Amino acid sequence: MIPFELTKELVDQILYGMENQDHEYCLDVRSAQVVRCDQCPDPDDPESCIAIPDWRPVDGFNVMESFLTSLRNPVYRENLRAILASGHKVFRRFKDTVRENREIERQWFAHKERRMQAVVYDWYNQLREVWGLDPVVPDYPDTEDLVLFDFSLRQLNCAEEPELTEELSDFDQGSFFEGHRELPEAVVERLYERYRTGLPDIDEPESVVLVVETPSEELAGFLWAIEEVLADASRMSTLAQIYVLPEYRGLGIARTVLPRYLQQANARGVVTVVAELQAEARNFAGYLEAEGFRPAAAAYSLNLRRWWEENLPE
Repeated sequence: MIPFELTKELVDQILYGMENQDHEYCLDVRSAQVVRCDQCPDPDDPESCIAIPDWRPVDGFNVMESFLTSLRNPVYRENLRAILASGHKVFRRFKDTVRENREIERQWFAHKERRMQAVVYDWYNQLREVWGLDPVVPDYPDTEDLVLFDFSLRQLNCAEEPELTEELSDFDQGSFFEGHRELPEAVVERLYERYRTGLPDIDEPESVVLVVETPSEELAGFLWAIEEVLADASRMSTLAQIYVLPEYRGLGIARTVLPRYLQQANARGVVTVVAELQAEARNFAGYLEAEGFRPAAAAYSLNLRRWWEENLPE
């Protein structure tokens, strides 16, 4: 068998042949081209055409399952998991669901291509072993940060967009309730009222709001900060909210919008930035610390009735 080089173009041809279920494809070794097996130029020579790697429906299903383990978006992860478990039109419904979100779709194609390329390189290295050659190490593109290519970020003008401003206020309150779901509703209402008391509203001059939007100009998330001048004439900022809609979580929006805001705040002369993380929002602490934030305070809650029941003397 004549050794051949596995170029990017040849890999693409092999991937196409693997996925095509209408015909069987082989590699014409002499021309290093993928052809239909029934169109091999020299069918009598078994070494002139070799079969490309098999790719069965079960292999495609396994790739879809493996994709869920790497998908950080909880909404799409659970929707796709339900589709795979249903056993009904799995491939079509999976593709249709992924196509709803361009970033999820981009991650899916990158994951799928990488898994299929791994099969191709394993097949190729088995051939190289027969040829007495060392295996080659695939040079995969970095697909870990395929986020925000299509999203846009802008500063909100509250006076010109009152409806969006009101929507963001609702999301802010909803986020607070979401983060305190373990507490009674009346307690959360009081905590939210106390937390927001004394802070300017989202449409007041001290507020700076960065909005993240999809290519179709739909809201994906936002950052709300309050910038104030202190008694010593220095400027400080309070991060009142960083919120990402559930269907866009896990795409890196929050950890991307934060540095953008910090750059802009620095240009405006802000010296100190304070972020108060409420309840489940403390999961964002790692992002803050990566930017240089340091812990300054902590809050705890206790269900006194439960404590009393658990500590009653026997």
